Amino acid sequence: MSEENVKGMNFFVKVITSIKDFEKYSIFAIERVRKAIGYLALLIIIFSAILSGVFTYKFSNSVDMIMNYLNNDINEITYNNGILSVNFGQEIKHINLGRGLPNIIINTGITKENEYKEAISKYDNGIILLQDRVILKNEMFTNELQYKYTEIGNIYKISEFDKE
Repeated sequence: MSEENVKGMNFFVKVITSIKDFEKYSIFAIERVRKAIGYLALLIIIFSAILSGVFTYKFSNSVDMIMNYLNNDINEITYNNGILSVNFGQEIKHINLGRGLPNIIINTGITKENEYKEAISKYDNGIILLQDRVILKNEMFTNELQYKYTEIGNIYKISEFDKE
């Protein structure tokens, strides 16, 4: 393969040839540095687009699963004056849901906060919804994050809501 043949090849053929046929790789090495940087930038853009598409698809599926759960398994959600009530204070535990979803514990009635923290500490991700605050555990943080519903409500100008 000569230098003229390389110039006539389109980008994708060059990429596949350089990956599959290592002996012909030296032909690509004689191209200008500017051209090589352009190919690298194009590869990065393509890789980034594919990666963002995969993450968007996964996130969309997670949101669909959570919405289905909210619609089918939770009968009542109310928030008023900083107090959250889910299923009239009934305890709901979903540990180890899999597929990248966090472990969820909801209890807006009698609080067993230490027991819940211990339960989600075994996993990378977890959410505890209590009557007055939410506790988030994420693999990226060493400690859990706690947010009072009143703080969240003040930021987003929400004072009350219900399931509908």
